[in-house]
Amino acid sequence: MRQIIIHEKSKKFPLLLALVSIILLLGCGNDKTTCTAPAGSTIVITGPDIYQGIAADTCANLVALVSYPDGSPMPKACIDISGSFAFPRNATVTFPRYQFYYYPKCDVVANLAVDSGFGAQTDNSGVYSFSALITAGSGTFTDTIFVRSGANVGTKEIGVQ
Repeated sequence: MRQIIIHEKSKKFPLLLALVSIILLLGCGNDKTTCTAPAGSTIVITGPDIYQGIAADTCANLVALVSYPDGSPMPKACIDISGSFAFPRNATVTFPRYQFYYYPKCDVVANLAVDSGFGAQTDNSGVYSFSALITAGSGTFTDTIFVRSGANVGTKEIGVQ
């Protein structure tokens, strides 16, 4: 009786192993299912040019567009956004020049302020809109915003002259 029970369990294990393998294989191998842009993709960032002086804190609305190597927009692309003068700064240079916001319009009440190096995802058209609140008291500066997905990088200069 005991050998029959062991024998029935041993029949179920290969079936379970095959089912798990099929499920894992269905999620692999299709470049369109990954959120990282493949090599040769482009990232274009649009927004305001360098400001020529500002009297008060100023919101810069920015848009990143991620496209496949063939030029078609990449929906749901995973991106990382950073800038070296954005909040927070390193321990030796602590005065931030601007603060990223997860959404456009820099609304400090309804919007989410995020640290430099934050992750986001484009919409179904390959677009992600965000903002940067430039601090009026930061003086003049020029910095580069980087948007990365995989090995692909898009850049946009930001600052005050």
